[in-house]
Amino acid sequence: MARFVNRGFVATLMVVLIAAELLLRAAAGGSPNTVRIVYGTTLAMYMEIDKRLRDAAPDVRVLAMGDSLAMTQFHPDIFAADHGLPARAVFNAGYLAQTFRSQESLLRHIGVERFSQLQRVLLFINPRRLTPDGNVDAPVFRVVLPDPEGTWRSAWRDRSVSPVFDRSRLYGLSRYLISASWRQIGRPIGWDEVEYLTPQGSVAFDRPRAAGDHPIYFLDRIDELSDEYLADLRRVVGLFRARNVSVVLLPSVHHPNTQWFADARAEARFNTRMFELARETGSQWIALPAGEFQPPVDSDFLDYGHLNRSGGIAFTHWLRERLVD
Repeated sequence: MARFVNRGFVATLMVVLIAAELLLRAAAGGSPNTVRIVYGTTLAMYMEIDKRLRDAAPDVRVLAMGDSLAMTQFHPDIFAADHGLPARAVFNAGYLAQTFRSQESLLRHIGVERFSQLQRVLLFINPRRLTPDGNVDAPVFRVVLPDPEGTWRSAWRDRSVSPVFDRSRLYGLSRYLISASWRQIGRPIGWDEVEYLTPQGSVAFDRPRAAGDHPIYFLDRIDELSDEYLADLRRVVGLFRARNVSVVLLPSVHHPNTQWFADARAEARFNTRMFELARETGSQWIALPAGEFQPPVDSDFLDYGHLNRSGGIAFTHWLRERLVD
């Protein structure tokens, strides 16, 4: 039975690879957005960031990491110019749905030792990534990258048999590609596309929010944080602190009319947990007051927290006065 199932895995993979190759060849003469349909947005972002960061790592002095909020809010070229650094010295490794566990996998895959000139890391903390709902994409990256601890240790740590049953990671990857591709068909052009990535990371999307579109936080508001995902964050910080690299933790900004937290007490608990984690790891927590940042144009907020290029430039300038050496 197992042999039959494995043959099914191989057959599925071969069909997907052939179809992907044909679509990629067709895409060469068509719109760049066609490629997005093959890979799915999140995985394509991951693959592109992994490739670019591996190449840039020896020159990077300031590394920013986070999810899609950080990807649109922090612009490395502007930060480099503000601080008199070479363009290749600053890199934004944020991408869609990036969890702290996937950050760790990315860093271990590239090799932290490659960052020979790294001096400072900016970790943008979306509190949603410290909750179970904010980690729903974590299995995707377990499929893409084998866990460095190994299959059985990963199963023991997660208290899950999924890593054991998912012995064919290529099958799991092909399954993701099929589902992600289906979701992209007919999807309108948006900021979350690989084509908008700048050379050092971040998204340069120039369009403003549509007139009359009022930002709302459409996800469940955050109350309690998970110790499990806080531990993931602590491991990421530890990778850098073990090499005496300065780590700054700071939240992404959100539109002043939206609220992530269930109430003020939940937000205060989040700030307290971040302060405690920073103290324990020898890093720094900078709590940016909610609603304090206002871009020059309100429509620079594309939604509750993602910014277009001009809004991201304004926020990157704004950070300059708050990041003290």
